[in-house]
Amino acid sequence: MDKLCNSIAIFLFNRQSKKNIPVEVYKYGVYLIISSIGTAFFIICMSCIFDSFFMGLLYLGIYIPLKVTCGGYHAKTIGRCFAVSLTNYFLVMLLTKLLSTINLSIWIWLCILVVNVIFIAISAPVKNRKHNVGKSVIKKNKKYSLIMINVLAILLMIGYFIIEPTYFLNYIVITIASIAMGILLTEKGGEKRVQ
Repeated sequence: MDKLCNSIAIFLFNRQSKKNIPVEVYKYGVYLIISSIGTAFFIICMSCIFDSFFMGLLYLGIYIPLKVTCGGYHAKTIGRCFAVSLTNYFLVMLLTKLLSTINLSIWIWLCILVVNVIFIAISAPVKNRKHNVGKSVIKKNKKYSLIMINVLAILLMIGYFIIEPTYFLNYIVITIASIAMGILLTEKGGEKRVQ
């Protein structure tokens, strides 16, 4: 994988006219893109084996945009990131299956949702020491995370009152809770929430 990433990075570096972006930036970007595609592929494979293709897409469609804008736990290596991502998906799937079989009341699901939405709204985005971003990006991420989490919460509440708790709706709530857990773990690890 290193050879492939290096080859692509050098190719992209040589194509830029001013050479003002270091080749290391290209290497990191290419590595990140390839590993992200690989992680998404394995999550989809796991969802096809243990759940359904659609639920894997649903997880990625909710988790990725929220994680990007809200921040949260960042593993020290790409390999650990891969392992953490797959473990997180597996736990979301397992916990949703378990809690859905218990037939929790709609009010418990709504409480889980509201507590996590409030926590994310207050805490996001989390500032990570290793990912320096400007104040404008932080402000934009705060805005986008608030919009996304509130729209999801409203749609889920409407869904719960129209069709009652279902595996599909519960799955989204647990995915949102996994974002909140990632933020909480990051804060416990010494990262700061952005004011």
